[in-house]
Amino acid sequence: MSVRARLIGPLDRPLAAWFPGNPPPDFGAIAYRADKRFSSLPVSSVTCYRATRKALRLYGVSPKGRGKLTQATHDLGVTEIYLHYHKQHLQLLPSWRGEDHGYRLPGGIRPDAVLHLPCRGRTHVLDFITDYGRARVAALHEACADSALSYEMW
Repeated sequence: MSVRARLIGPLDRPLAAWFPGNPPPDFGAIAYRADKRFSSLPVSSVTCYRATRKALRLYGVSPKGRGKLTQATHDLGVTEIYLHYHKQHLQLLPSWRGEDHGYRLPGGIRPDAVLHLPCRGRTHVLDFITDYGRARVAALHEACADSALSYEMW
């Protein structure tokens, strides 16, 4: 099937990274950079493949979560984060949990992915941001800060 999406391309580093105890980043600057990146990309037709119900069961994904084709750009961005970790931090991938695993932050915020790092005694939040705006970036930070969770916003 074909969908319309903005092609992200390889991501080499997050727009922002934060760890408990550090001062908060500039939410407006993060939102601006994300929006500028997002709006500058042309819209293209992208060929997509959908998993069968059997594949969804095999990987523990709900069939309800598979129809997000309107979020194709966002899903491609999360995939680029995964590929970055595959290239740069392969040893962390077994702890990757996508949003379909149901992890929730305070306020009901569902991050795109989390890395459960028992060896480091913490959970690390990963989120791909597009045109979120300052308030939404700040809300993600506050939810992580309230839970003493580090994060990367890509």
